[in-house]
Amino acid sequence: MTVHDVSLVELVPDSQQPRKCVKEPEIQELAASLKTHGQLVPIIVFNDGGKNVIVDGWRRWLAAKQAELPKLRAIVLDRRPSESDLLTVQIVVNCNRADLTLFEKYEAYQRLSRLENLIGSDLAKRLSVSKATVTRIMSIGSLSTEVQELVRDGKISSANAYAIARMTRQDQEMALAALLNGTAGRQELERLAKKKNSDDAPKQSRVCCELPECSVLLRGREPMSLDGMIEIFEKLIRHIRKARKEGYDVATLAQVMRATANKGATPCSNG
Repeated sequence: MTVHDVSLVELVPDSQQPRKCVKEPEIQELAASLKTHGQLVPIIVFNDGGKNVIVDGWRRWLAAKQAELPKLRAIVLDRRPSESDLLTVQIVVNCNRADLTLFEKYEAYQRLSRLENLIGSDLAKRLSVSKATVTRIMSIGSLSTEVQELVRDGKISSANAYAIARMTRQDQEMALAALLNGTAGRQELERLAKKKNSDDAPKQSRVCCELPECSVLLRGREPMSLDGMIEIFEKLIRHIRKARKEGYDVATLAQVMRATANKGATPCSNG
């Protein structure tokens, strides 16, 4: 990994980067800063067929073009990163500077999740963000197409989008109409979302078993008995033993059990 002066004509943006649009005033301000103070932070690139693809620094490249600078200092990576590594870096650096839009974050998180087969907690660890952040951003996927378009266009705030995402599709339509005609604000949407979730949520029993090594939380749709707990743990042990026999790791076992439980199938079965 080395730092070079790279001609602007040799630089190209990554077509798969999370950021899809930039605000012209921001580019103008950045161009003025480059002219006055020079380039303070190198961009990051990798070489691909004679062109240097920008991993981090698309806005600086646009500003440099506007400022009519001939070159930019660039950290040139020794090799092309994997698609998931490249996307991870782009999400992190963009979110730590001028924020990606909510929908750009959702699309980027979704793509990284699909590339690496990551669940929420793994995605949070990979991006060094909280699980709550991942949950909120990925909730955009539960919005109707109409609401997603409004989020994409910046016509609905992040807070309102998160509140609507917690509702059913039918309730989303009612909430959207109320939001757009001005009869409901953020607090009203939050109240509606909490009420719907409270009304619709099945009554569950929760038992937390504290052990020296860990805590085990059981949640059931019916009141839990000691016999029921024994049956649950025996069933779980059978699944774990079968997973070990078939070569699963812990994360894979959890994903398989979650997916198959939703379908009503028996986890860890190749049949």
